[in-house]
Amino acid sequence: MKKKHLFLIPALTLGFSSSAWAQDVHPALTTVASKIDTKAEYFTMNKLSGDLAAATQYLDLMIDTARKSGEPVPAGLKAKDIMGALGIDTIKAYGLSSTKVDNAWVNRSFLDNAGNHKGIFSIFGSKNQDFKVTSMAPAGTDLALQMQLDLRQIETIANAIANSVGEGEKTKKAMSKEIPEMDMTVSDLLSKINVTANVVMDLDANKTVPTPFGEVGRPLVTVRLDGLAWLWDKFGERAIFESEAPFKKSVEGDLTYYRIPAEVLKQEAGNQEAAIIDMFGISPVILIDKKSNHIWMSSNEEHLQNCRSSKNTLAETAEFKAAFDGLPNKGNSMAYVSKYLLKEISEKYTRIADSGMLGEEFGVAKPLVDRLMEDITESDKGWSMTLGLDDKGVAVTSRGPLASKHLNYLTSILPLLQAGSIHEEKFEMDAPRRRAQ
Repeated sequence: MKKKHLFLIPALTLGFSSSAWAQDVHPALTTVASKIDTKAEYFTMNKLSGDLAAATQYLDLMIDTARKSGEPVPAGLKAKDIMGALGIDTIKAYGLSSTKVDNAWVNRSFLDNAGNHKGIFSIFGSKNQDFKVTSMAPAGTDLALQMQLDLRQIETIANAIANSVGEGEKTKKAMSKEIPEMDMTVSDLLSKINVTANVVMDLDANKTVPTPFGEVGRPLVTVRLDGLAWLWDKFGERAIFESEAPFKKSVEGDLTYYRIPAEVLKQEAGNQEAAIIDMFGISPVILIDKKSNHIWMSSNEEHLQNCRSSKNTLAETAEFKAAFDGLPNKGNSMAYVSKYLLKEISEKYTRIADSGMLGEEFGVAKPLVDRLMEDITESDKGWSMTLGLDDKGVAVTSRGPLASKHLNYLTSILPLLQAGSIHEEKFEMDAPRRRAQ
C-alpha cells in the first residue's frame, strides 16, 4: 500500500471502534443531550476522550513513520501540540439529531467544549447574540447571510503551531512586519479584525429582467460590514481613487456617501452595458458610518435605505418565521434562503439542463442533480441555518432537505470510494504486465 493511503488504517480503526465508545456513559453527555433532540427519529451522542486519545496516538505514529521514512518532519513535532493550538483537545463530547418536520429536516448538532472557545473556535466570534441581519433585511428578502469572523486569536494560534515545528522566530518576525499602506504591523491588523458580515439579496418579482434561461426578479444586493469602519481611514479613499470609478463623495451629518449616479454610470458604459444598468436598476453606493462602525455597500440606493430603515423587516414576516421555526433566535452566524429563491433555482436549472447548455458530459451527473433540485423544493418553507457559541460549547442548527444521518452515510461511503480508487490504480498499473504476458 502506498504511503498516501496509510491514513485509511487509523481512519477505519476509529470508524469501527467509535460505535463501542458511543455506548460509554459520561457526564458530558448530559450537556449534549440538553442541546439536541433526543426524541427525534435519529440522534447520536458520543464522548470523545477515548477517540481523541486514540487519534492523537495514531497521528504521532504516522509522524514517526514519516520521519523514519526520510520525510522532512520537524524533530519536536507532536500531534498533541497541534491539537492543543487548534483547540481540538477541548472537545469532550458531541451529539447530532434529525427530526422530520413538514417535508424538511431540522438538524441539531453540538460540540461540548465546556465553553473553552480557543483555537479555531475563537474564529467564530463571541458568545451568542441577537441576529442582526434579520432586522436589517427588508420583508421579501430572498437570501440573508450573517457571518462573524474574529481573527484576534490568529496570532496566538499561529505562534503555537510555529513553535511546535521549530518555526517560532520566523512567525514572530512575520507578525511584526509593517504594512506600509496601513501604517501598522500584521499583528496590529489581526488584533483589530472582529467583523460581522451581513449580506441581503432580494429578487424583485415585481420587476423581472430577461436572461438566457428565462426571466428572473431584478436582483438587489446590500452588504453591511460591522466593526470595520476604522479600516476605511487606512485605505478607503485611496482605493476609491485608484479604482478610477466615477464615485461622488458627499458628507451628510455623521455619514459619508460615495455614489455613482445611474446616469453617470450609463455615460461611462457602452450602449449594451447602459441597457443592462437601466434594466437592473444599478446605482452603486458606499456608505461609511463611523459612529456605528459600519461600512455599507449596495447595488441600489433605494434598497440600501430600506435596509437602514429597520422597518417592515424580514424578521417580522410569516415566511421567515416558518423557515426559522425550531431554530434559535441568537447565535454568531446564520443563513436564510426563501422558498421563492429555491423554486427559481430549480426552475432555471431545469431550463438550462433541458436546453443542453451544460454539455453531454453533464448527463452523467444529471440524475443526481435532478434529485437534488426535487428535494430542495419539496418543503413549502425556505431553508435556514444557525451557528452559535455559548458557555457550554458550539451549536449548529439547520432546517433543510437533508438530515445529519444522510451526511453520515456519505461519510461512511468515502473509505469505500477511496478503496475503489486504490483498486483502479492497481488495475491500471498491472495492465501493461498482463498485455506483455
